[in-house]
Amino acid sequence: MLLGQGTGTITINQPPTPTSVEVGETVTVNVTYSASIEMDIEATIYQLDGNGDINWGAGHGGTWTRPTFPASAGSTVDIDINVPANFDPDLSYVFLFQLKDETGTIASDDDNVIDILPSSTVLNVMEDPVINTSATFTAGNNLDFTVDYTADQIVFFRVQLLIRNTANDGVNYKHYGYYQEDFAIAPSMTTANISLPISNSARGSAELGQDSAYTVLVELWKKDVAPKGKGVLRAPERVRFFFSEPVTVEAAPAVPVKLLSFTGEKSSERSVSLKWQTAMEINNDYFMVEKSSDTKEWTSFSKILGNGNSNAVLSYSTVDRSPFIGSTFYRLKQVDYDGTLAYSEVIKVDYDRVNVEVYPNPVTERVVISLPKFVQEASSFNLYDLTGKLIMQGRLDNKVNTIDLTNINSGGYFINVTHNNEIIHTQKLIKNKVD
Repeated sequence: MLLGQGTGTITINQPPTPTSVEVGETVTVNVTYSASIEMDIEATIYQLDGNGDINWGAGHGGTWTRPTFPASAGSTVDIDINVPANFDPDLSYVFLFQLKDETGTIASDDDNVIDILPSSTVLNVMEDPVINTSATFTAGNNLDFTVDYTADQIVFFRVQLLIRNTANDGVNYKHYGYYQEDFAIAPSMTTANISLPISNSARGSAELGQDSAYTVLVELWKKDVAPKGKGVLRAPERVRFFFSEPVTVEAAPAVPVKLLSFTGEKSSERSVSLKWQTAMEINNDYFMVEKSSDTKEWTSFSKILGNGNSNAVLSYSTVDRSPFIGSTFYRLKQVDYDGTLAYSEVIKVDYDRVNVEVYPNPVTERVVISLPKFVQEASSFNLYDLTGKLIMQGRLDNKVNTIDLTNINSGGYFINVTHNNEIIHTQKLIKNKVD
């Protein structure tokens, strides 16, 4: 809408740049005006009602910028507007610009809708996660459970099994299990399936199963500030954490092989050296070494013969020459002569994530996805909007891949790059409107 009374007009670049902004940030818009006398320009952001009209009763947001500009024809100014953190990204908003003299408003423009996006620096958990654990499980096995959660962006789960102190309902942060994994956008209630590898003992604590009660700690992190190591961190703008109901652990039955150690070490040749030692063996036929990318599906890749019966310390080793990108989990399956099975604790070896580049960002027409050589086959991309809807997908077969986004609406998106069905890169992408 443009109103004028002869003394001045106001025209907003169509549309203002940018057309979207995150809550808590500042948007700069370019305003062109003409006036015969000195004028004030007032700018703010208002919420729209269901009919697309300004909801005056809902109040306004942003900083009222009211600089005084001299009389001029076709002058151009930049105006900064702060977007409050309490703006609701699910509602619609519009810029309101007004040209004023001492008598009041002489021209206004409210035709420019602004897309308010959730903050990428804050993880919003819309509902507290529901941690569905069994009341009892046996030491030596993975603890399998689900977490129902809702978040406004890609989240990073970190999960630990901790001792619950029943005297004061607190916890002992020496953990027996450690697990972390990425999950996709969750625009509505989503279930995460967790299989938590459990260690037999924690530093300074009794063996698993000797304490009366335990609890599961679930931490939800914003994807790009995910923790690099173990421990409990409480940065409120980055992480939310929740405890399960008490979990009881039954002591594991005695096994015929006493394992002293089981370690994995990566080499410069992108392989993993695995070593383990036993202090005692009874009827030990062989070890089967297994690996997994998610602790849910396991693959055997090396069979090492045991030594039958022994009371001496014995050493074993093998090499995995094709670990997974990112994290690879390993465990030993020990098999007796009578076929009885026993599993070791799970260990994890990390290789750095693949260096994938996505540029330019923001993008107007075409985006480039650059891949390292060893993932230039069997790679693909998926482009999602902020509700989790799949907008575009395709193959990536070259070092430099150009994707045409000309016909995609402006706004915020997430792009996932996968290799052999494993997500190797996730990035937020801003699409500008084509001029």
